[in-house]
Amino acid sequence: MEKIITVGLDLAKSIFQVHGIGDDGRVLVRRMLRRSQVLPFFRALPSCSEESQKIRAILVARSRLVAIRRDIENQVRSLIKEYGLLFPRAIGL
Repeated sequence: MEKIITVGLDLAKSIFQVHGIGDDGRVLVRRMLRRSQVLPFFRALPSCSEESQKIRAILVARSRLVAIRRDIENQVRSLIKEYGLLFPRAIGL
């Protein structure tokens, strides 16, 4: 059996249409599922590869570090502003 790379889910009220696409672009799964069948269907599918999970973790960590840096820059800028000094944003304080 070929490996499903992409899964499309058409949302509805009680019936869901699921499309599974292989790495060659062919439709491997085209099935209508009731609401009670959706979760077991997705549980049976393999999750992302370990490499893609590591990359995603690195990207999430990077975005959190950038947010922390931005918050610190804004705090420093506001403290300096209290003493009458203004720096443009391009300086990187």
